[in-house]
Amino acid sequence: KVHGAILSEEDITQLKNNLNIPGGKFYVNEQAKMNFQKQISDRTHDKYMEWANNYKLYNDSILDIKHEDYDFIFGFKELNKLLIEEFKFDDQEKESTRVTNQKILKVIASKIPNFIGGSADLATSTGTYIDGYDYLSSESLKGRNIPFGVREHAMGAILNGLALYNYNVFGSTFLSFSDYLKPAIRMSSLMKLPVNYVFSHDSILIGEDGPTHQPVEQIASLRAIPNLNVFRPCDANELVHSWNIMLNSYDTPNVLLLSKIEVPNLVETKEAPVNKGGYVLKDYDNINGIIIATGTEVHTALAVSYNINRKYNLNLRVVSMPCKELFEIQSVEYKNSVLPLGYKRFVIEAGSKMGWEGYVYSDSYLFTINDFGVSAPRSDVLNYMKFDYNTIENGIYNLLKK
Repeated sequence: KVHGAILSEEDITQLKNNLNIPGGKFYVNEQAKMNFQKQISDRTHDKYMEWANNYKLYNDSILDIKHEDYDFIFGFKELNKLLIEEFKFDDQEKESTRVTNQKILKVIASKIPNFIGGSADLATSTGTYIDGYDYLSSESLKGRNIPFGVREHAMGAILNGLALYNYNVFGSTFLSFSDYLKPAIRMSSLMKLPVNYVFSHDSILIGEDGPTHQPVEQIASLRAIPNLNVFRPCDANELVHSWNIMLNSYDTPNVLLLSKIEVPNLVETKEAPVNKGGYVLKDYDNINGIIIATGTEVHTALAVSYNINRKYNLNLRVVSMPCKELFEIQSVEYKNSVLPLGYKRFVIEAGSKMGWEGYVYSDSYLFTINDFGVSAPRSDVLNYMKFDYNTIENGIYNLLKK
């Protein structure tokens, strides 16, 4: 009964009397305290002395008093800036963001000695094996890749532990499997730990893998967790900008959503203000409406905007929103400059409509996925889910005419 009920003052007094505990609000038995202190000392003294000796040897003979490689454990932090100029992304070259991300991970690892992570047995699919580095094992403690095995929740728990010692960590699996480690993600957010969760295969566009692997509600459920930034970049440039923010988030965990399908790299995103969460990607002098999109659907939005302008002389601003959480904390002035009042707004995202309702006039302006997918080639899945290009373009045009 006391599991869910507060003890009354009478109950507390009775309990203390039965246990021969003195009255008062708080009491610690001195003999118990001494016993605990002795047990802790007996159990840890030899191990501590062994560690202190090894630390001195490592410091003196190996690092020659250079502390840079392990200062982070003791709380030393610095900005980890990735320069987008370091990445040779050809404009319009097509590549899935999960493939691009693997290249970025290698650069991050070369710059940040405490950068370490792995996947729940899906490194080859999620693209999260850091090239040029070993697996971490009892034989190779210098490894930077952690083979967590098929145990997503344990992966998240381990990442939380590493983050407590100021390691810069990441863990990955398919987005649809993020549910398996949701309690660990929640603890990252609650404890303000800068853990980076990298989830690939971010939509029904993966096709034949079927509805068990096609995420629908996961993006919305992740966005619902307080103190968690969810990034869904549309191309390589937005991806680098997302990592810049993630690497410098010292009290906020992050989720990075990556595509399986290839997307072109856009010229306009090279200097994109991803740190503001959302921004105007394509604009006109006079607009008739606004399309908001994330990830791979940004390219759909650009195509819709172009074709509706060409066919009907109607102008649709395109807003890329790689991180809703960051956009929502911007000033009212900035948000109104991106999404001014008085215009019809449309949202295109291959996921649940939940969380987008406040951005549009009614649900009919949401081009989202609100049912489980099917196992079929990508184009068939899109047609079945009424998320194919023609359905989206015609739907937006018909709403504009109203």
